[in-house]
Amino acid sequence: MGWFCNDEQKAQINSIIWRRDFEKDCVIVNPTNSMKTISVTNASNYRRISGLQDRIHNNGTVSTNTPDIASKDSYILIKRNVETR
Repeated sequence: MGWFCNDEQKAQINSIIWRRDFEKDCVIVNPTNSMKTISVTNASNYRRISGLQDRIHNNGTVSTNTPDIASKDSYILIKRNVETR
């Protein structure tokens, strides 16, 4: 993840959803009890992580502008120019 960018980069996307930008990625959190559709600024600059447990969501694809985030869930979006192990 690297260091967080700065406190100004910790922002609410709307009244409930939170986003925090780091050097290599960003984290979006939905702490609510319902699914939310959000708008991600510069979404095409990010891709989803490529994970082994939840391949539906963690599939390495380029992020969309309006992802659906399930209740009590989050996304880690990696900048597309960053290599991972």
